Amino acid sequence: MDKNYDLKSFKKIAILPEIKSFQSFNKNEFNNSDKNNIINFRIEKTIKFIIIISLFYYKIFYPIYIHIEKEENLEDLFPKNFDKTNEIKYAKLYYQICKNGTLYGKTRYKRNLNPKFTVIIPVFNREKYITRVLRSIQNQSYKNIEIIFVDDKSEDNSVKLIEEYKKKDKRIRLIKHTKNQGTLITRNDGALNARGEYITFVDPDDILYEGILKKLSGAAENYDVDVIRFDAFYHMGNFYAKYDYGNALKKNTIITQPEIFTQSFYRIHNSLYQHNLFLWGKIIKRKLFLEVIDNLSDYYKRQHWTLYEDNAMDFILLKYAKSYIFIDANGYIYCYNSKSSYSKRYESYKATRTVKDVFLLAEIFFDYTNDNEYEKQMASFQLRRFIHEYKRCLYKVTEGFEYFYRTLNKFLKCKYILPKHRNYFEQIKYILTNTEKKLNQ
Repeated sequence: MDKNYDLKSFKKIAILPEIKSFQSFNKNEFNNSDKNNIINFRIEKTIKFIIIISLFYYKIFYPIYIHIEKEENLEDLFPKNFDKTNEIKYAKLYYQICKNGTLYGKTRYKRNLNPKFTVIIPVFNREKYITRVLRSIQNQSYKNIEIIFVDDKSEDNSVKLIEEYKKKDKRIRLIKHTKNQGTLITRNDGALNARGEYITFVDPDDILYEGILKKLSGAAENYDVDVIRFDAFYHMGNFYAKYDYGNALKKNTIITQPEIFTQSFYRIHNSLYQHNLFLWGKIIKRKLFLEVIDNLSDYYKRQHWTLYEDNAMDFILLKYAKSYIFIDANGYIYCYNSKSSYSKRYESYKATRTVKDVFLLAEIFFDYTNDNEYEKQMASFQLRRFIHEYKRCLYKVTEGFEYFYRTLNKFLKCKYILPKHRNYFEQIKYILTNTEKKLNQ
């Protein structure tokens, strides 16, 4: 018999009836060969075990996307010194990249317990936009971030989709509400759970523009300020444009109080105007935003707020911020969706919610301003502006009249409200009274 047998051949021979041939083996030869084979067998199994454990550990802690549509470097598509007259072209290109779900480069997404930025995305039934907004963040060249989705009890597949992405990108965290609580609480929950030095909010149907996090990282190092604001694009259908803030806002200049607050509201010919008060389009020091939440009264914290809650929180943020800068960088694409809740606000329930949220916004402005003519007019400005925009909603309100009357009377009793604003409040009160009467007939 061939002396170069192995352990397997030995096992086969051992079960055969020819025991005599088995007994003819050299005992010493068998023992040496058997030991070598067992050692080799154990080494082979150990190596396989180590490989399997290593792959498992790598997949868990250093996940990598396998399905990559493009291998090009994203920066090649967006040269650093491109002609600024073509900014709209690049905004369109990046929007399409994210819309297609394209992920650039084989990037390992490492979880960092001390990220520089926390990107907070409030979600309620936004399944069709989850991939788009996530790709806009994952394609950023700056990676030291965490991404927090806060789901406000969605009824579609938003949570399922987020959980699938979460398996591949360990920077993603998901907070799930057991009941629908509105956008104010949803955003604030994200901030309360954030780990980043700065937080930024991205609406699920918008996108974060290419390269902005890298620019903000540099700006945060150069300017140690509470809030850094940046430019944005506006997208509706096939139309793209840049937000035009005019010359009222200073750029690349650190400003402090009270200029931070007064720059947000300004007068032209004795009429009060405001710049866009949004939480998106800026990074905020997490400590400052938590201070804002702490100083928000329980009354407002409990409100089921769905509209303009970011206007309210940004307004209070401007009161508490000690330093602020508006940098000359494009970082956000605001996507106006004509099929969103805007087109349904004149339905009876939506109309009631719209009016309630507008009143809440005006009331919070009233409560968080100083007792002077300039600041108290901000409350009436909000009510005048938004009720005028959604005046038809007043005719379809079905409940909450007691709150509306009480709030209007609160404004009317203020000595700082101008006579022309008092007349407008009286008009609103008259419409609501007639609406209530018709409802009770």
